[in-house]
Amino acid sequence: MQDPFFKQRGHIRTVFINPPVGSRVNDWSAYRPNSYDGAPDAGPIAHLEGLGATEEEAVRDLIEQESEYFEPDAVEPDESASIR
Repeated sequence: MQDPFFKQRGHIRTVFINPPVGSRVNDWSAYRPNSYDGAPDAGPIAHLEGLGATEEEAVRDLIEQESEYFEPDAVEPDESASIR
């Protein structure tokens, strides 16, 4: 998946959470390690976290949230950043 905000925001990290509940809807979390600090007094952008049943869904959720705050980078197809 191409990351349209890589130049502005950096790499995306994902974590398999697997909460002890019957639903598998939010098993994966995606965030940007250089922006997510979890502090309650941080701005709305610092709290962006994508959630999903799969790793790809969590990344898509994060990118959708970021699109509300940022314009996508002008990235040529061969310069696209990978998700780590």
